[in-house]
Amino acid sequence: MEFELAMSARMRFRLGTNNGF
Repeated sequence: MEFELAMSARMRFRLGTNNGF
């Protein structure tokens, strides 16, 4: 579960930076 959360956090961070979040 923790690994999935970590991956989700990385993906969200990438999407956030790309979207200027």
